Amino acid sequence: ERAEGLTLPQNVGGDLDLSNLERAEGLTLPQNVGGDLYLNNLKSAEGLTMPQKVEGDLDLSRLESAEGLTLPQNIGGDLYLRSLKSAEGLTLPQNVGGYLSLRSLESAEGLIFPETLTYTIYCDGFEITPENVDNYRKKHQRNK
Repeated sequence: ERAEGLTLPQNVGGDLDLSNLERAEGLTLPQNVGGDLYLNNLKSAEGLTMPQKVEGDLDLSRLESAEGLTLPQNIGGDLYLRSLKSAEGLTLPQNVGGYLSLRSLESAEGLIFPETLTYTIYCDGFEITPENVDNYRKKHQRNK
């Protein structure tokens, strides 16, 4: 399904379930979502304006590319990006209350970490935690 002609309010106090949406060109989501935001069938984020804050989980499970994706700065729950294969140019949120799932990520190359990482990133074969992110950054700088 498409978002054509869909107008959403500025603020949603609870969950926002747009799980049937596959394309989001021209969709502007509310600035604040007070619960979970389900966009789990979205395959492309191109043309999508994300909220500034999501109080609960943000589910982008089927998103395969980070192209055009600007994530909210604050996510109160978990962030699901399970199908993302490349993180090139992806800027991670400043705060995630739960964890970040990047199961299909083949490399963390090009991933832009917040200045202070406060959450754990689960990837297939490796984990990036607040404790080891500095080592990852140092190693990444040496390899450039």
